[in-house]
Amino acid sequence: ISSFPQAQAQSQPYKNITLGSSISFLDEEAFWTSQSGEFSFGFSTSDDRIYVGIWFEKIPGKPLVWTANRDSPAPSGSTVELTTDGRFLFKDEKK
Repeated sequence: ISSFPQAQAQSQPYKNITLGSSISFLDEEAFWTSQSGEFSFGFSTSDDRIYVGIWFEKIPGKPLVWTANRDSPAPSGSTVELTTDGRFLFKDEKK
């Protein structure tokens, strides 16, 4: 069973993700939604662990489709960034 941060309980309208954008588990808008609104990408929690993943946005319970590093959950201060030069970075504030 997955639970999502309160900010993820409300769907946000689609917007382009621009270079230099980032999301954080601690942010109010801690996810990016696909243009169709069918999928979202961001931080989710399960069994008191934090994961970066993709889930079905419009299906009740928002089931996960994909999870990065399931065996190595993310720390609570983590961020994901699409850098200005197009790289995708995962950052841990503790490091």
